[in-house]
Amino acid sequence: MGKGEGKGEGKGEGLFGAGGFLGSAARLEVQLNEGTTATAGQMLSGTVYLSVDAAEGVKCDQVKVSFSGQERTTVQYHSGSGKHRKTHYAHGQRNIIAHEIDLYSFAAAAGAMGGGDAVAAQGQYQFAFSFQLPAGLPSTMSVSGSSHCAVSYEVNSRLYRTGMLSRDVRTSQTLNVSMQPRSLSMQTPTLAAPNTQEVKLCCCFNRGSMTLGASVSSNVLGTDDALSASFACKNNSTTSLNGITVELSEMVHWRAGGHSASRQRVLASARYEPASVEGAAAVAQIARGDAERIGELASREIFERLAASQKAGGAVLSLAQAQARHR
Repeated sequence: MGKGEGKGEGKGEGLFGAGGFLGSAARLEVQLNEGTTATAGQMLSGTVYLSVDAAEGVKCDQVKVSFSGQERTTVQYHSGSGKHRKTHYAHGQRNIIAHEIDLYSFAAAAGAMGGGDAVAAQGQYQFAFSFQLPAGLPSTMSVSGSSHCAVSYEVNSRLYRTGMLSRDVRTSQTLNVSMQPRSLSMQTPTLAAPNTQEVKLCCCFNRGSMTLGASVSSNVLGTDDALSASFACKNNSTTSLNGITVELSEMVHWRAGGHSASRQRVLASARYEPASVEGAAAVAQIARGDAERIGELASREIFERLAASQKAGGAVLSLAQAQARHR
């Protein structure tokens, strides 16, 4: 839903008294009251400014403002091989939203004044508008490269000109939209079950096993949120660790024309030295016994340590310096 209203001051021969012709000058500008960043579901308001510079005015019909959002995808793929190898690009596009508001009709005003050509006289005009953003809009984002994708939004304004060879006057303002924050009731602590891997030298000689497990405070995360991540390890091998790295990665998948692409990047990371991690030190001798049983005991110990670590808060990975949009 949206609404608009307008007012302006004209000078010269009056609002509808002058005729427009090719070369008449008019400019539009859009200003948003809340700036160029918005959240899905909020009320968006602003003003469209129309400046008519031509002394004889400009023949025109009406002024409108619209809000549009699009998904665009491109996937690079290849066919053939050797000297016959060719590169192709598949493209996709989907309109997320298209909402238009009538701000002012110069034609209707001219008719109410007895007819004649609708003309915007020289002067300054302003038209206020507001409309509700849908709650389910996805966030603005983009991924660059030979295969790329983007979600983008714009607020567009248009003055519809009349007369031979007249071009409509247009302007646009980019709007960065963030999706609505997820409800706190949707946030659930998540456990990455302990995983045990055998450690071998030259793929043949058994050197024991290592077990690693992790947990995070929530499975819902937004830009600038802090994530509490805990991990625990048990080194039942004679091999020393170089270090342990905890990473939060973003995966983006998109499609176009039956082809697909993906991109991954690290949003936040932290590295821990083995000396600072309980259970990371190598053993002097491999424990004897059933390997599966050893792994089960290590997993049980890791579960206990993860539970204790979560109560203490765990390590914190902050996204404050890692924006959730690709550049």
